Amino acid sequence: NQVPTWGQVQAITKPYKVYTALVTQTGTNAPTATVLENTLGGSISFSRVSAGIYRISLTAAFTYNKTWFSYTRGITSNALNVTNGIRRVDNDTIEFNSVVNGSVFDGQAVNDTIEIRVYL
Repeated sequence: NQVPTWGQVQAITKPYKVYTALVTQTGTNAPTATVLENTLGGSISFSRVSAGIYRISLTAAFTYNKTWFSYTRGITSNALNVTNGIRRVDNDTIEFNSVVNGSVFDGQAVNDTIEIRVYL
């Protein structure tokens, strides 16, 4: 094994494909995303189901027992009282929500980070 010298580039093969984005949601609009990385091979769409409940969709992307996700709050108006949940619905859909003091509310996601990994 040789240690690479300055200027050498080694390809790193990850055992997964990934989607990472900063997500913001306002009013009754669907969330919007600033995509940081997308190697899933498609264009993810966001929709609003109802107050505080949102979906991420990509056909046949979120394989059962191979999909991992993380949701981290960014800046929120009620930072101490907001919790977020995220779950896989099916191969096409991941759902997340914003809960304030036990009730779902819109407008709580401001530059929240979502990362979805699908292992090979």
